[in-house]
Amino acid sequence: MCPKLSEGEIDSMKSIMRAVLNGLVMDVFGLDPEVVLPSLSLYRDLRMSAEQRARLATLVAEYFDGQQLEIGPGTTLGDVYAQVVDG
Repeated sequence: MCPKLSEGEIDSMKSIMRAVLNGLVMDVFGLDPEVVLPSLSLYRDLRMSAEQRARLATLVAEYFDGQQLEIGPGTTLGDVYAQVVDG
């Protein structure tokens, strides 16, 4: 049996998940918290390398129960959040 979560509890869980994702992004890209914005493009703005892509994908899978990221040329941090948190 799985307990039913209230909307407030779900919102709290999503906030925690976003905070963890922010930490992973800061680690992978060497960013300060104030510059981590959902509108940042992984390739255009953050200049993501193949190594960074692999590391981010590995960390997300590790922290979020095997979640696989779909990353394309126009993927933003907001897209990553949506895949993991709302996916």
